[in-house]
This record gives sequence, structure tokens and C-alpha cells, in this order.
Amino acid sequence: MTWSKPFLRLRDQRPWLLPLRSSQSFIVTTISLSMFTIVPVMPDALVLRAGVAFEDREFWNSVLLISQAIAALTCCPVFGYMIDTSGTRQGPYLSGLVLLFASTVIFAASHSVAWYIAARVLQGAATAMVSVAGLSIVTDAVDRGSLGQMFGYIGTAMTLGFMSGPVLGGVAYQVGGFYAVFGMAFGIVALDLFLRLAVVEKRIAERWLCFTEGEQPTQENGYMPEQPPYGTIGDVTNGATDSQTALEISKGTFAMGQLIRQPRILISLWAVIVGALVVSAFDATLPIFVQNKFDWNVLGAGLIFLPGASAAIFQPFFGFLSDRLGSRIIAFVSFVILAPTLICLRLVEERSATHVALLCVILVIVGICIDLSEPALLVEIQRVLDDMEAKTPGVFGGKGAVAQAFGLENMAHFGGLALGPLVGGFVEFRYGWKVMTLGLGVLSALTAVPMLWLSGRPEKVSWTESADEEMEREPLLVMRPKAATLSTSKGSKFQPPKNDADPEEITNMKLFGRFRNSLSNLYTGTWARLPFHHAKGSTESNLQRGSYIFPAESERHEATIMGFPSRCSLPPDQYHAVCNELAQLALAIAEFEPVRLYVRPEDIQLAESLVKSNDTGTPRITIISCPINHCWVRDTGPVYVRDTTGAFPNRRFAINFRFNEWGDKKPENDGICWGQQWPLMDDQTLQENTDFARWVIDHDREPLPVERIDAPIRAEGGGLVTDGEGTLLITESSIVCEARNPGMSKADIEVELKRLLGVDKVIWFPGRRNVDITDVHMDAEARFVRPGVIAYSKPHAISVDLWQELSAEIRDILGRETDAKGRRLEIHTIEEPDPRGLVASDQELAASYVNFYFVNGGLIIPKFGDAERDQKALEILQKLVPERVVRQVYASAIPLTGGVLHCVTQQVPTL
Repeated sequence: MTWSKPFLRLRDQRPWLLPLRSSQSFIVTTISLSMFTIVPVMPDALVLRAGVAFEDREFWNSVLLISQAIAALTCCPVFGYMIDTSGTRQGPYLSGLVLLFASTVIFAASHSVAWYIAARVLQGAATAMVSVAGLSIVTDAVDRGSLGQMFGYIGTAMTLGFMSGPVLGGVAYQVGGFYAVFGMAFGIVALDLFLRLAVVEKRIAERWLCFTEGEQPTQENGYMPEQPPYGTIGDVTNGATDSQTALEISKGTFAMGQLIRQPRILISLWAVIVGALVVSAFDATLPIFVQNKFDWNVLGAGLIFLPGASAAIFQPFFGFLSDRLGSRIIAFVSFVILAPTLICLRLVEERSATHVALLCVILVIVGICIDLSEPALLVEIQRVLDDMEAKTPGVFGGKGAVAQAFGLENMAHFGGLALGPLVGGFVEFRYGWKVMTLGLGVLSALTAVPMLWLSGRPEKVSWTESADEEMEREPLLVMRPKAATLSTSKGSKFQPPKNDADPEEITNMKLFGRFRNSLSNLYTGTWARLPFHHAKGSTESNLQRGSYIFPAESERHEATIMGFPSRCSLPPDQYHAVCNELAQLALAIAEFEPVRLYVRPEDIQLAESLVKSNDTGTPRITIISCPINHCWVRDTGPVYVRDTTGAFPNRRFAINFRFNEWGDKKPENDGICWGQQWPLMDDQTLQENTDFARWVIDHDREPLPVERIDAPIRAEGGGLVTDGEGTLLITESSIVCEARNPGMSKADIEVELKRLLGVDKVIWFPGRRNVDITDVHMDAEARFVRPGVIAYSKPHAISVDLWQELSAEIRDILGRETDAKGRRLEIHTIEEPDPRGLVASDQELAASYVNFYFVNGGLIIPKFGDAERDQKALEILQKLVPERVVRQVYASAIPLTGGVLHCVTQQVPTL
């Protein structure tokens, strides 16, 4: 797409005010304002400037509206496909401004009907481009659980544009004449241009996350020019056919044929058509009706749209409702109420204040019904898209079909706008006002019925958190610090330095957020006082206080979670080697079960190429675009559990332990090590690490949505070794500390561990503080092969005395203890490899064979390159699990960075 290539080029310098310009608040505000367009008052212009006969003005006004709608309808599918296959949303978004400017110039200068029609055609194309690209940008930037409310903001602006354009145009025309209308229009175009140029897309902003001030992303340091937004899912090898390659998946797919075959899509599109038809029918007939009935002038005919337009201010609230209640009940109620309301318009018959008031009240109700349904229908279309992706990963290719879905919605919307003047203008002209309103009412009643087939209330909703609060938590995209440090002890993982954010950028972000925060009280404050809000809160409270069990890793899995590290988390000379080993591990696991590989948008191309280059079959690997940094998903990711109370049958649960960098570890020897040559993690990145488990839980919908349990304690999955039958192995040093659980005693923590993990007995080991970054995780020291049977890792004879002492202490405690069933533990010792010849003398290797990973029907174990001990470990573990296939996977780069196979994997157990 040559027209969008200029927007793919990286800026020479880091964008000014990047946190503000890429924030959800600024993006949504800009898109909302761009939807607001002034529609000049045309009936008088047609008569005075184009020479149309007075009695024909209604007909030609309808023709103009139809021309705009048809142009937009025709352009939507083309624009949708172009936007999905381009590398940026902003290119098409800005091109819409050019079309809008051209149409406004023609409107202002024209003196013929033909030119007015041409202007309307250009305006329709501009509206289509802005709508599709704008909604796509918002979808990229906003969490799925807040889409309805965000669409509500945009819907407010769009409704105000369509319904209030005649009002503003009428006022300007009355006060300043014909050219005053276009003076106002050009002013809005100028403001629109400024805001659109200021927007920095989320995926563009992400390209700067891992670079210090003054450093530029390049191909050499990992910059990838075209990547899908967060939430786009692509199956690397099993997309549409077995022969489809990763490179083919990265391309866009024409998806409209697949979308229109979905029943919920068709129902939603029909509802959109009907809603738009009602609006445009009034656009064409209401000014003429009030002029004839009440003898009003142009100003009065414009002001009559105010009652209906006033309801648009509540669209964010209506979107908030659709996020919580689902599309079905919202859409059904709106059309059920709309039907009799439209029919009641026939009651307006007299030229009196009473009937004027009656008309205004009816128009308010009509506006509420239309505005109530719009966010719900937009969300429903996106939910269908997500459901199709979840059912068949990669069905829309690597770039998804978000813009094409919105292209369909806009086609339906503009199709309704094109039909509206026919129903409104021509039917009213031929049969009268009462027949027209009766027909609209009957149509609305019939439309209400299929709404019952839309999706219901989402499994996970919160009545206390709105999209405004979600944006409030949105971390700033601040600059990377210039200095970095590294801890190099066994099991070390790289440390984040303190953030060095730009105070001016933070101040601007906070000032911009004040207006946004004031809106949240309108939506969440009201619902916090309603009775059923408290009922929902009671259920949520029961979930958080419930009892659960952490299934043994050897039980069957739905999938395995893995993650590619960001370039902020590893030194450059190790990054590609680690990623290559992660790809090989993912392919090995995928022979036994599906793998969900979480990757930052800018690294998806690398992930696809590594998987493809190592692939020898057709594994089941799904690449998921996600804000991830650490590859240590065992520690940062969710812990999936099952309910033991019986109160929540057939529901999935996962614990969010709120990862905090292994107890908020601080940098050591700042400015000394080579780490300062590459950017490490700032506050934004650290927040992403903390939020990773929450992100995974909130986006896991297969086979069912997952309920998030926010644990009152902090822990890492690598420190929790369980047998699935009530026994837990854990070190005190890794969890009983102020840095993780301030103010909590060992007994307090044990109570929560037993409740959350279904544990009856906790076997405590002292561990050691600061001997490595994890403070000693048990998954590198001892693991259950099955209940009562443990594989114990013995350090090599040349290991440092501290580790020899620690390991002997662990072995001694294991030898004395029994499990939750009272059984003596059967211990099998596996000696670690000889590090000599594997790594340089100044390097340390996390080389534990017991850091293996169970898969469905198999066991994946590490192979370090010490032929003798690699073979010995294989023989011991194969004897311990003769019913499983034991597969060795080479690991060298990953152990050098502090972990082995278990550290970079996390199981998703079956329901």
C-alpha cells in the first residue's frame, strides 16, 4: 500500500510528549472529535444557490443524503481491507482528512446540484475512512472489557455530528449567513488535522519502549516495521491449512466473506441498519415536518434535533452497561422501547406548546433507544471476531480483521442512512407522516426479536471499575534509563534500574487526565449505589475468599504458556540465542499439546521466523501479541487452579500473585557492569511485568473465560512445588519477607497457601536470601515426579560451598519429612552437569535436571552438553515415568540467564 508507506517510516527522533499522545485518553478523545462533523443546512442552499424549486427541496435533500451514504457504503469494505493489510492505521486516518477538506471546499463554492452531490460523495468517503480507521485505532489501544464504554464516547461524537449538525448549521446560518456555516466547518477541520497528526498509535509508541533517549530503533537492534496490535492472535503453522507458512500468516486476509456468514454478525448488522435508517429518516423529514406543522424557520427546524441529540451524552454509560450486561439484553430492550415510541409520533397533530413538548419528549426517548443499542452492537461484532480467533487461531491471518469487521458495521450503518431518506422522505411525501412513523415502529418491533440471539453477560465483569479507571492505571511510556545493572549469581535474572522519567511528560499526562477522571464518577458512581451491584460484589467476594487446588503438573493440560523476552530484559549478545532455544522448546512441547507463545508486537516477526526455521512438522503453536518482557512465565504468569467448594461448577480460575520482580530486587554495582550499554526496564515495563498474569487471565477465553483470583500474598510459581495431593515444598526465603509480603508471618502466609493451592501440609526449607535473584526457588532443587516420589538435584562437586551447603540442607529435610498422606518421601538424586567445558570460567550456569516440564503423555528434560550426565539424567527420569515419552531439549543460553525449562513454561490444566 504505497499511500501508507510514509507512515511506516520511523521518526528520526523520539516523538514529543509520547506518553500523552499514545495514551488511551488522547486517542479516544481525538477519534471522538474526528467523528463530529458539521452537516450544513442544505434545504435553503438548494433553493437559493442551486436553483431548485421550493417544492422539490425535500426530494433533492434526500438525494444528497443518499449520495453520501452510498459513497460511504461502497468505500467501507475497500478501506477495511486496506487498513488491515497496511502497517499503520494513521495513514488511512489522515487521508480521510484530505477527502473531508475537499468536500467542504466544494460545498462552500458550489452553485449546482451536481456539485453538491459530488461534495456529498467525497464527504461519505471521508466519513467511511475516519470511522473504520478510528474504531480500529481505539480497538488496538483499549482493553476488550472496556470497549463498550470507549465506543460510547465515539458514538456520542458521531451522534452529535449527525443529529446536531443541522442545529449548529442552522444557528450559524441564522446569525452569519451561508458562509458562516462553512467558516465553522473549516475551523473543525483545522482542529481535526492538529489532533490527528498528534496521535501516536500504540504499536508505533511500543517501538520506542526499549530504547534510551537519543537511541533509535533499527533493523539491527530489532525494529520491525509492520506488526499487529495487542490481542491479534495467529497460529504459526496451523492457520487455515497445513501448508500455510508463518510468512503467509503475517499477511492480511480478506475476511468479510467469513464474517457475514456468522449469524450474530448478520443480526448485529441488521440492527445497525435499522437504527441508522431511523436517524436518517428524521434527518430528511423532521425539519420539513416542523416547518409545515409549527411554521418554524430554519433555526427552529435545526433546534428540533436537540432533544434527540441530547441523549448521546449518555452513550459512554450505555457502553458501560453493554460491557457488564452483554449485548443481548441491551439491544433487545432498546428496540422494544423504540417501537411504540416511534408510533406515538402520530399523536403530534396540533400547532400548540403541548404538542411541541410531546414531540420533544418522544424524540428524547427515540434518541435514548438508538444510543443505547449502538455500543452494544459494536461490541457484539468484536466479540464474534474474538470468538472466531479463539476457535480457529490464525483464521484472519497475522494482522487480524478488526478494520474489516468495522468496515462491515459501517456498511450497515451507511446502508441504513441511504435507506432512511427513502423510507422517511419518499414514504412521508407519498403517504404522510403517520404512515412513515408507523412503518418505522413496526420495523423496530420486528428487529427486537433476533436480538435475543446475541451474546449475553460476560463471565467476568466488574461494576466498580470503568474504562476511565482502566485508563487511569495506564502506565506512561517513559524513557529508558541510561544506566543498568546485572546480578550474576546462580539463577540470576536481570535487574531493573530506577526509572528516569521526564517530569514534563508526566505533568502533561496528569493534566490531560483530570478531565477524563471527572467522567468516571458519572458512570461508576451511579451503579455502585444500585442493589444488584452489591449482589454482584457478593459473588466476587466469594470468589476471592474461595478455596482452590493447584493440580499436579503431571495432570492433563489444555495448553502450555510460554513467552518471548523483550529486548529490555536480556543483553543483546544473549537475546537471539535465548529466543532460538525458546522456539525449539515450544516446538518440542507442541508435539504433545498446544503452546500459547506470548510475544511483544515488535518481536512477532522474529518469533514466526524462528518457529518456522526450526519446524519439522505441524505443531500447534499460537503466537499471541502481548505486553510481555520476562520469558520467566513460571514466575510472572498466572497459576491455574480449580474450585474445591463446589460453588462454581464448570468454571475456570487462575491466581494472580502480582509479581514484583522477585521481592523488588534493587540494582547492584550501578554503572559498573556492561549492562549499561543496553536499555533495561523502567517503571512502565515493570508495571507490564506485574500486569502480565492479569493480562493473560483476562484474555484467556478458551475453552471458557477465566475467573481471576487476586491473591492477598505475593509469590512466584517457581517457588511452589506441589504434588496435587496436598503437599507443598517451598523455601521461607522466597516468600516470608518484607519485600514480598510485608507484615505477614510465616503462619499467615501458610494459611493463604493452603487455601489457594489446596494444600494440607507445607514442607518448609530455610533457603537463602540474595543467593540468587529468586531467593531460592524449589523448582530448581527438588520436584515431585508423582505423589511421594521426588527428583532431587545435587550440585556438581566443583560448585561453590554455599550451594553445596544449601542443597545438603534441602536433602536432609526431605529425608526426614512425610507428605500430606503420611508417606515417607522416595528420593532420587540427579547430579548436575560439570560446568567445565560448558561455560567460561567467569560464567554461571543454572543447570538443574529437575527443572523439567510435564506435558500430555510426555516429560521434557534439559540437555546441557555433558554427555555422561545428560544420559544419566535421561535414564533416571525415564525409569521414574515409564508410561511417558521423555524428550531431551538442548539448553545453554537459557541457563546462562538464570533458569531452565520449568522456569519458562506454565501449564494450563484442563477444566
